[in-house]
Amino acid sequence: MQKNIISERDIVITINFMKYIKLFEGRKRTKPRVGDYVLCTTSDINRIDFINFINSTIGKITRLSKYSCDVKFEKPLNAVGYNNRDSFYFPLSEIEHFSVNRKDLEFILKARKYNL
Repeated sequence: MQKNIISERDIVITINFMKYIKLFEGRKRTKPRVGDYVLCTTSDINRIDFINFINSTIGKITRLSKYSCDVKFEKPLNAVGYNNRDSFYFPLSEIEHFSVNRKDLEFILKARKYNL
């Protein structure tokens, strides 16, 4: 009769595999959380430079309510005419993409840039 022996290698492989499953489960969220990185769109049609800035800049959620969130941008908004302002409120409907990882959103921006 043969015994089923689990080696240390099998345990390490199983643990590494479970990490990937956990990462995949974490990406199924439907609503952003405080601290997530976001790409937003805006319906402010009066300022083309502001729209271009919002569509091409990654922000970070600092406050979140039921219907809106406060997004802080790292780049200064002086370039688009908003002096001393680094955050804006957006309705949740204007958040296009969100992620815990900034790199995920950087890939989306690069894909937009090259029309992929």
